[in-house]
Amino acid sequence: MKNLVITTVGKKHCAASWLDGGGFDVVLIDYSVNQVFKYPGIYRELTSRGLWDYNYYWMPDEDVEVHSEGINEMFRIMEECSLDLAQPSIFPLDHDSFPSWQRFVHCDGPDVIPTDFVEIMCPAFSKDAVIACMETFPQSMSGWGLDLVWSKILENRNIAIINSVVAKHTREVGAGGLYKAIRKHGVLPSQDRKRLMKEYGITEHSILNK
Repeated sequence: MKNLVITTVGKKHCAASWLDGGGFDVVLIDYSVNQVFKYPGIYRELTSRGLWDYNYYWMPDEDVEVHSEGINEMFRIMEECSLDLAQPSIFPLDHDSFPSWQRFVHCDGPDVIPTDFVEIMCPAFSKDAVIACMETFPQSMSGWGLDLVWSKILENRNIAIINSVVAKHTREVGAGGLYKAIRKHGVLPSQDRKRLMKEYGITEHSILNK
């Protein structure tokens, strides 16, 4: 099984934790050199370099800390469970971690928890899923709204939280360098999400209240 970790990073990031043991390839896109936003940047890298030779793809925010052992375990479980879209669970606030959604916070329970979507912070895709969803990547500068669109494209199937792998979100939501750059462009992440939800016919009731 051949897997890839790919994302954008600036001067402060957690990539050292991903690289501490190996077992997968890593592509880091430095947005401090050539400003590019996360998912448009990943789209450009995947398509320009033809990076389709992988079974699974993980796309963490630069401030997500998970050691390579956990990343490899996540990939292994995705293969074992035939998952198309997944993410690790997230440490709670009392671990100096900053979760975005309560539903993704680590809890006592099974190793794999089915869900109807995963957040944009640290999604992992199967090859088929990333090909199905990749045309959406340039459609949101902030990334907001893409998580709900991916769920609709994949028809809410084979999506799960890998509860046995726990990630630490080391900065508060919206505190990263990309968010500051987005604000300079006059873009509101909430507007990105509303626009995409309207375009794809997604309502709050259809996904967020499940």
